[in-house]
Amino acid sequence: MSSSGPQSPSPRTCGGTSARLHYPLAVDTLTGTPRVRVPAVRCSAAQILRYSACVAHTGYLRTVRYTRVVTTDPVDELLARTELRDLVLRYAQGIDSEDPERIASVFTDDATLNGDSDGSNTGGRAIANGILDYHAEERGYEETMHFVGNQTFDIDGDSATGETYCVALHWYTQDGDRMEHGMYIRYRDDFRRESGEWLIEQRDLTIDEDYIRALPRE
Repeated sequence: MSSSGPQSPSPRTCGGTSARLHYPLAVDTLTGTPRVRVPAVRCSAAQILRYSACVAHTGYLRTVRYTRVVTTDPVDELLARTELRDLVLRYAQGIDSEDPERIASVFTDDATLNGDSDGSNTGGRAIANGILDYHAEERGYEETMHFVGNQTFDIDGDSATGETYCVALHWYTQDGDRMEHGMYIRYRDDFRRESGEWLIEQRDLTIDEDYIRALPRE
């Protein structure tokens, strides 16, 4: 004998992918209308958009009357993004001001920097000293200016990854001429939050293009 109560819908595939929706039905006690009962989940804004698209595609939009979706705290995510950007800016400022303490402060104790000309150093202090020594002793840079541009971050709890575009200008003197060495850089970073503070645990530096030119004489 078949049950007269509402039945769960057959699983539906969303957009040809392997993602399937399995939600039990419940009956609205006031109207008697079947509703899909969606369990509370923690998800990002992007996941909510994907879920909404899936609902629309499978036709569940006609039966879903409410969803209990708990998003990642938007304030916490906004603060994290602000702190990560500040971390990258402090690194650039530390380089330009030749401040080893400021540079070291953005790295974990076991941090690594890959792709630089002195890539054998591990830890914030060693990374800072290695960069500044290379700039002054091997390249002879007298001044630098790092302009931080586009940034993207992917935050997952106390871990995050990010990519930052940077235009770095380095000035020095050669044979009486004022020279400029420009670099178009991408930083790919792994971040870790320790005791509430975001730090860089690995930085991969890629120089997409660079140039050297003599500046006009005054």
